[in-house]
Amino acid sequence: MNAAQGTELITQHELFGVRRPLAFGGLERHEIRAGDGATLTLHHVPGGGPRGPVILAPGTAMSALSFCLDTVDQNLAEYLHAEGFDVWLFDWRTSPELAVSRQPYTLADVAAYDWPVAIAEVRARTGVDQVGVIAHCLSSSALHLSLARRHTDAAHIKHLVASQVALHLVFNWVGRIKRWTFADKLIPIEQMLHFRPAQITRRIGDLILTLLAPILPKSYRSKDKVLHRHSACFGDLLHVERVSPATIALMAPLIPQVVMGFCRSAMAAARAGNSLALTRAELASLDGLKLPITYVVGEHNNMFVPEATRRTFELVCEKNGPEQYRREIIKGYGHLDCMVGSTSNQDVFPLFAQALDPR
Repeated sequence: MNAAQGTELITQHELFGVRRPLAFGGLERHEIRAGDGATLTLHHVPGGGPRGPVILAPGTAMSALSFCLDTVDQNLAEYLHAEGFDVWLFDWRTSPELAVSRQPYTLADVAAYDWPVAIAEVRARTGVDQVGVIAHCLSSSALHLSLARRHTDAAHIKHLVASQVALHLVFNWVGRIKRWTFADKLIPIEQMLHFRPAQITRRIGDLILTLLAPILPKSYRSKDKVLHRHSACFGDLLHVERVSPATIALMAPLIPQVVMGFCRSAMAAARAGNSLALTRAELASLDGLKLPITYVVGEHNNMFVPEATRRTFELVCEKNGPEQYRREIIKGYGHLDCMVGSTSNQDVFPLFAQALDPR
C-alpha cells in the first residue's frame, strides 16, 4: 500500500524528528486531488481523540509540516493531539512540498479548488458532518473567500479559528508603500522568489529582494539574512523575542520560496477598496460566513496589522449579527510567532482549543 492510502508513517523531516522525536510518533500521508486536478496533501496524526477532527492550514509558502516543528517543547500538532483532537495537516498549493506550488496560483484558486476538497476528504475519512479549522494567514483569507462564494458549505465547519488575517488585507506602512508603488508588477508571475541563500538567482524577483532586504525598516533586530528577505517580500513575520534561535535558524526551510503569481494576487486584493478581497457585489450577502469564527491576531503583528482582523470582524458582525463571532488580540506576540513561539503552547494554543471545542 502506498502513501496516498495513508500507510506511510513520516517520523523525520528537516523541520521535525531531527532534534527530538514527535510526541505522537509520526504522520500518515494522504494525497488528494484539488478541484482542478492539482495534487495536494493531508497529513494525519494517528489515533485521533474524542474532541473531533481539526484541519490545520499554514500560511503562504509554508508546509503544514511546520505545525510539527521540533525546536519548541510542544508544537501545535502535539498540543491539539494531547488535548484530544483528531489532527489533520493540510498542504494546500502554496506548500513547498508540492509541485503545484511552483506554478502561478491565486487566492481564488485556493478558495475554489483546494479548501472544498480538503474539508470533504476529512469529513469522509472521519465520518463526521463538521470539522474544526485553524487557518493561518492567507489560508484564512482563501477559506473566507471559499465560504463567501459558496465553494465551501459553512454547515461543514464546526468552528473556524482565523489567524492573523481574513477578508481585509491591511499591511503595515512599509507594505502599503510597496502596494502603491506597484513594484510587484515588475516581476513575472511565473518567477520564484527564493529565501534560501543557496537558491537565490540573478532573476529580477530575487534581485529586487536582495536590494530591498538590507534597507527596508524592520520591527526587530536580527542579522539573519533569511528573515530580512522574508520581510522584504511579506513584511515582518516574527516578533523575534518570542522565538528561539533554533527556530530562527529554520526559517529558510520553513519558508523557502514563493511563486510571484500568488504574491501579486494578494497585492491585488490589498489594493481593492478598503483592502477587501471581496467584490462589492459579493458584499450584498455574507450568509456563507454564518458560522462560529474566532479571529486571532498578535498585538505586534507587523505584516497584516491588527486593523485587518478588526475590519473583517466588524463586517461579519454587521452583516450576520455578532453572536457567532469573537476577536482576540494576543498580547506580546506578532504574526508567525503565535504558531512557532517558544511558549505558544502556554500563551496561544489554549485559546485555539477553547475556541474549537469550548469546555
